[in-house]
Amino acid sequence: KQKFFECIECHKSIFTWSQYPIENCMNCHSLKGFHRTSLIRERHGTKFEDEILLLRGEEEKFLNSFVSYEKLPNIID
Repeated sequence: KQKFFECIECHKSIFTWSQYPIENCMNCHSLKGFHRTSLIRERHGTKFEDEILLLRGEEEKFLNSFVSYEKLPNIID
């Protein structure tokens, strides 16, 4: 089973079949070591509006503290 690691100093990703990488980093020759990472790097930075997932809709701080009339169903006439 492949295990994926990332260099602590230069952030270069490597994979190994053993439990932990045996050699130093080939890119920067760092002795600090590696830490576990995933196969695909996470994207950091701003997200687009369509990338933000709100399963339950917009969240209110408290249940009935501030009710906006646009979000209420039109029950009361």
